[in-house]
Amino acid sequence: MIDNDPGDSMPDIPTEPNGHMLTELARTRERRASGPNRRPLMANIGSYEYAIMTTLGSPERSTDGVEGGYQDDPNDPGNKGGKGTNFGLTQPFYDEWRQSKHLPIRAVKHCDEPEARACYLDMIWLAPRVNARGVSRVAPRTGVLYYDAAINQGRGWAPHALQELVGLAGADVDGWVGSQTLAALMAMANLRGDTATATAYAIRRMERYKVSRKYDDYGHAWRMRLNRICDFANLTWRWT
Repeated sequence: MIDNDPGDSMPDIPTEPNGHMLTELARTRERRASGPNRRPLMANIGSYEYAIMTTLGSPERSTDGVEGGYQDDPNDPGNKGGKGTNFGLTQPFYDEWRQSKHLPIRAVKHCDEPEARACYLDMIWLAPRVNARGVSRVAPRTGVLYYDAAINQGRGWAPHALQELVGLAGADVDGWVGSQTLAALMAMANLRGDTATATAYAIRRMERYKVSRKYDDYGHAWRMRLNRICDFANLTWRWT
């Protein structure tokens, strides 16, 4: 399959749809959200409602997500064309979604939260290539790590990393999460458990972050993000 993800060709990370680096405001949100009274209920883990909560928080604001509102960081590799990011959405990602809905292109800074939730539903959760819904149905905790990886580390890298983790090789590592990938994931989760599988995927994410040329600038923010996502997945592993 041809991967037309505009950020996937970048040698660095994170890539689109979210190259957005956590600002001081986002870091403050992360610190506040990581307290013992902010741990989310896991009754609906594996659902889109749970997944989008990890990104944008709960509607009643009882739980914070890992993404904030509009940011215009000129050093952000996801800030393509100097248009900024909004709710973690880059301009090309937002353009792609609006075009798929036959809507006119407009600046990502004008995207509102309901529209951002719809973008992530269509482009990450339901998208055939990424198929975060399928992953979350098979292994809910792994799905939490995977869904966020597709947002923050790229819709190309996240599926490839999952396929390699579950033992696929060669031409089978094609970046399209279909029945073969899900069957391999189910086998691994049945053998090792979802918690161990999710932890192994979290470690792959950490290793990917560490080889970034931007690690010295953004490593602390990435560590906070990944640890927060591990919180949402109810993992004991932490990047320390």
